[in-house]
Amino acid sequence: MNIDERRLEKTKLFAYMIYITYCGTDFDSFDENKACKSVKGYIKEILEKEKIKLVKGLQQAGRTDKNVSATENIIYFMTTEANVDRLKKYSLIKDVKKVIPYLEFPSLIEKRKYIFEYPKEKIKNSYEKIIKLCQELSGYRDYSKFTTKKGRNILNTFRNIEISYIDGKLYFIGDSFLPHQVRIMSSYILTNSLKELEGKYLKLEKIYLKDFLKDLIFERENLDNPDVIYCEKSKKFTYIYTKDKAKLIGKNGKNIKKLNISNKVIICEVKNV
Repeated sequence: MNIDERRLEKTKLFAYMIYITYCGTDFDSFDENKACKSVKGYIKEILEKEKIKLVKGLQQAGRTDKNVSATENIIYFMTTEANVDRLKKYSLIKDVKKVIPYLEFPSLIEKRKYIFEYPKEKIKNSYEKIIKLCQELSGYRDYSKFTTKKGRNILNTFRNIEISYIDGKLYFIGDSFLPHQVRIMSSYILTNSLKELEGKYLKLEKIYLKDFLKDLIFERENLDNPDVIYCEKSKKFTYIYTKDKAKLIGKNGKNIKKLNISNKVIICEVKNV
């Protein structure tokens, strides 16, 4: 993915990843639906309550079906605010990370981990058979057998997935999944059936980011300069917040050069941070 540095210098938008956790049974769906309570809809309600202006909508790292919980999921959004740390006071939100705006967020996710935990008394296959099926079904292959009619109509039904069975739980780690794939595969591995099992037994456990995205996450950096309100640095960019951009830069960039910053510097002139 190419980064338009000139666009970053001109924009007044900031972007954030909010790490969220939720119980699937508390929501009727993940995507917005006027007729029911959704995860995305609830996030929007929080942003509106905190008067954080949302620009161009929400993007997610992983989409969960009805009743499916998440120990970790990530929502990416853009806004005009330079700081949204106040969102951390909500129990749904585990953490807030600032990144650059204008990202195609889902494409920057490396893989996702799901855990399926089914009641032991309902499991029909032996431990040996479960382990064998996990091994046979892992790898890069066509998983069209384990999806819905909608999923089978997807142009590419090949996925790269590793499956394991540890302490009575099925673990699925993959770059992407077909619709309802994990629940149908869990049914096949545990009960020898292709009947989709209930979402309440499934949990999105972890999101793995691509290195490209990791290098765009900002952390606070101390800069000893009276004209700097504060500074945030990633491996690729350094954002410096100031009330007087011209003074901070100096004639021909003289003042900025004195800071000896090795990566690309973006100066943000703000009144309130």
